[in-house]
Amino acid sequence: MNFAKTVLNDIFGDVPFYHMVLEGLLLLWVLWLVFRKNNQNDKIQLSEKEKEHLISDWTPEPLVEPVPEDHPKLKERIVNGKVGKMINVDGHSCVNFASHNYIGFIENKAMEEVAINAIYKYGVGSCGPRGFYGTVDVHLELEERLANFMEVEEAVVYSYGFCTISSAIPAYAKRGDVIFVDECVNFAIQKGLDASRSHINYFKHNDVEDLERLLKHQAQLDIKRDDVDLIMASMENAMATIGGFCVGSSFIVEHQRLSGLGYCFSASLPPLLAAAAIKALDKIEENTFLLSALSDRCHWVHNDISENNEINEVLKLEGHPDSPVKHLRIKDVFSLSYDNQLEILNKIVSYCMSRGIAVITSSYLTAIEKVLPAPSIRLTVSAVISQQDIKHLINVMEEACRHYLYLLK
Repeated sequence: MNFAKTVLNDIFGDVPFYHMVLEGLLLLWVLWLVFRKNNQNDKIQLSEKEKEHLISDWTPEPLVEPVPEDHPKLKERIVNGKVGKMINVDGHSCVNFASHNYIGFIENKAMEEVAINAIYKYGVGSCGPRGFYGTVDVHLELEERLANFMEVEEAVVYSYGFCTISSAIPAYAKRGDVIFVDECVNFAIQKGLDASRSHINYFKHNDVEDLERLLKHQAQLDIKRDDVDLIMASMENAMATIGGFCVGSSFIVEHQRLSGLGYCFSASLPPLLAAAAIKALDKIEENTFLLSALSDRCHWVHNDISENNEINEVLKLEGHPDSPVKHLRIKDVFSLSYDNQLEILNKIVSYCMSRGIAVITSSYLTAIEKVLPAPSIRLTVSAVISQQDIKHLINVMEEACRHYLYLLK
């Protein structure tokens, strides 16, 4: 007896007796719950009739929320053929004011022939990243031509426009840096800023005074090209190909060949697309009127919409007169919700397409945009449209605004 008592003292030491009793009761309660649950599961026996009754009464929950019958995604528009000046949408032949073909190179026969010939020489792929075995002569030629065209020392070509922007920014900007950014920059820039982990100061869209307020000590923006360290651009709009480029000093560009993630770890631009980009540069340099023609048409569209009272009664025009991208948003005075604005704009878009004008509502990643813009109809201007095309655009937009004005009142 004394021996057992000694062993218990060694095990439990100075633990109070009531404490051990409580722990013992707690253990017994847990065991009782476990065995009771198992016994209850064993005792539940349903007849076949009861099982059928339960099954017939069971209503499964939907995997997704019910979708309205008029949801835009249930009525996707089908485009047939090339997306050039004219576009066939759901069987309607329309003047294309919806896609980014600024200089009209999409249907350029010379560029098509160059790309096809490049396939016979290089194949359709580049086989790997630039730094390993993905560099061929057309990549080097394109970089040299871009540097000369932009009047800088050197250029680097990426295989994807989005990763050009999102890779180049974090290649230079790091934690602790301060960056001043327009609040309406595109999503590629937003992701590049996120990856840089820098401190970002957003100023109001196209508002130089707000930028000056944030900079405080800077009286005006310095825009001489020689003072800009890096220029980034996509080749996927005006040049009718794929990819992007960065140009600047040799020191700046060479740094990206080692630190630009989209350059180092992505397969290089397919040679046929690099050849097409070179041909695009040839066309721009040979036909200097193309850029001035585009500028003229941008101003024509901007001025004609600005001066049209019936359009301005419903929609407000946003965008710089020089820009080929214009946004038409429902005026603030109507105080509509985001969804209601989008619904009316989609009706205007459908009306325009039925009358031979292809426009589109802007698409945004609504959940993750830094600053979500209001819904808009996006107009894109190209150098190949005529004054007659613009007149047709204005007339149809005017009709649509007049037709749907009752929904806003």
